[in-house]
Amino acid sequence: MNKKREARNYLRLLSVRRCRHIATIVELVREVIEPAILAPYELVDIEYGKMGGDYVLSVFVDKPEGITVNDTADLTDIISPLLDQISQIPSRNSIFWK
Repeated sequence: MNKKREARNYLRLLSVRRCRHIATIVELVREVIEPAILAPYELVDIEYGKMGGDYVLSVFVDKPEGITVNDTADLTDIISPLLDQISQIPSRNSIFWK
């Protein structure tokens, strides 16, 4: 019975570590890109998590009249170079599988 309890505690600890790292990545990305997203755009949310076999960073931006395909292209040109400069986003192996 003790081994089951230890295993549950270990899994709980891993879960807390994963959430903490995900929150850190989201906060870092927010710090970097939020100042670059100017009116009429609004940064709505940032999510980072596992989707299928990959980890995906999603940036949600909106504006009062809605986002168009051209807006998406413009925002990509603004956000992508900023994300490329972030060297602190560790790989999946170093975050989640220690």
